[in-house]
Amino acid sequence: MEWLFDNLIPLLILVGVVFSKIAWAGQEVVPVPEDPVAVATASPSTVKVGETVSFDGSGSYDKDIKVTWQETESGWKYNFLEVEIDGVVKKWEWDFGDEGSGSGKTISHNYQNPGEYTITLSITADHEETASTTVTVKVIEPYISPDSREIEDGQDGGSFEVKDDEGVSEWQWGWEVLGGAGNNPNVNFNPDNGDPTTVTTKWYAHPDDPYGASNSSTYTIKCQVTINQKKIAAEPGELTVTVPWDEGGYVGPLNITGRPTFASRIVRKGLFRKTEWYIKDQGAMERTEPQVTIYVPTSSQFRNKTEVHENVHVEQYETGMLSDLWVVDDLWDRVKDLTAPTKEAINNAYNREWEWYRLEQLLKVWERKDAVEREAYSISNPISPQYLYMKRLD
Repeated sequence: MEWLFDNLIPLLILVGVVFSKIAWAGQEVVPVPEDPVAVATASPSTVKVGETVSFDGSGSYDKDIKVTWQETESGWKYNFLEVEIDGVVKKWEWDFGDEGSGSGKTISHNYQNPGEYTITLSITADHEETASTTVTVKVIEPYISPDSREIEDGQDGGSFEVKDDEGVSEWQWGWEVLGGAGNNPNVNFNPDNGDPTTVTTKWYAHPDDPYGASNSSTYTIKCQVTINQKKIAAEPGELTVTVPWDEGGYVGPLNITGRPTFASRIVRKGLFRKTEWYIKDQGAMERTEPQVTIYVPTSSQFRNKTEVHENVHVEQYETGMLSDLWVVDDLWDRVKDLTAPTKEAINNAYNREWEWYRLEQLLKVWERKDAVEREAYSISNPISPQYLYMKRLD
């Protein structure tokens, strides 16, 4: 029975039409029952803020039916032949998800803020049928974190990493310094093609002048990331490397420690006897050894240079131009004849003399400082690297 309806009945109708008197025939195009299909693509689908995304809706399509019909004199109209054909999409409207919009089969747009955006394409076909679809674009703003860090020469530069890096498949680290930098600037990354990375570096001189060098130098830390086979530069960071400039180290403070021995005795003055306090001997008085303090880390390129410089000062106190300072015998000559009626009074007398002596020694050091430094720098300056701790000797 089903075969009759599917095959025989249409055949009988066709025979009837053939033997009827045909008045005229024609064709028309009508829409199919289904809506058109909207197709949208975004390339690339992940971009950096400000970069252009291209949208393409040319894959959208519509289907119509081309109908061939005949009509008899009696007014009976029969669709003789129906053929599915391509329809026409006549309008493409885009909503970019950031309050922006546009129209056209293809169009481009750029986003000024990071985020995930849903883009809607709405199409209209030739018979006013409509359809829509969406596509997603991820807008990132990769940046290096931290954006700045300060370390001392020789210290570990720490870790840097790229943030807001969803979709990144490769990280390539690099660095820059100002032109004219001396002292062989360099930054090492471990690894240089991964995230995060650890940094080791050193201070460099800029400008390329030993006397014009400052106590800090800054590297620009860069990273080029790959997203969707496209290379994007992350916002850079900065690594500032500092070195102790005014004081890489010092010697001192030199001193005379310990106190002399205080004693009492009975003295006669005419018919009277009285107790007198005096300084019996040097007691525990001794000159301290020069103590070297160096602020430059042992890993710094300037450590050896600084040690040599400060050890020259040690030699100056021991056998050189400062060896006549802080001498126990000199202080003893000043105080050995002091007397007083009480122990407290002799102690105060000694303290006064000691304070005057200390101030005199400091004044002598100050008066000789230029000659002292000139001698030290004449030995430490030639030691590489010849940038920091450099002073003119004229």
